[in-house]
Amino acid sequence: MSGEHKAIIVVAGEGGTISLMGAMNSDGTWRYAVCTNESSLRALLDDEDASLATRSTSSPVSTIDDALVLLSRYPWAQLVPQYVDTEFAERVWDEVQKRIGRADRFALSRWKRACGCE
Repeated sequence: MSGEHKAIIVVAGEGGTISLMGAMNSDGTWRYAVCTNESSLRALLDDEDASLATRSTSSPVSTIDDALVLLSRYPWAQLVPQYVDTEFAERVWDEVQKRIGRADRFALSRWKRACGCE
């Protein structure tokens, strides 16, 4: 991705983090990629399996909708939100509500706080 990268969404799970990163191109359009970091698993694995704990980055996509499709490979809305960029907070909040529904009030309240929708 070109331009300076910034985190759009960062969620944490037991094994690491999943981040949706974005970078603005010189023409004002955005490029997005999903990055995973499972390196915190290394402390729990023996030396032979430690290589399985990896960092990875998806191929970039050009729309937020495509980026959310990439992110949907993971159960990101059920994980703990660490950060949501204010520029994308409303779109993220809408997506979280679709994915979680009203049944899980605790998860919704975490996301509502992270998205600044309180």
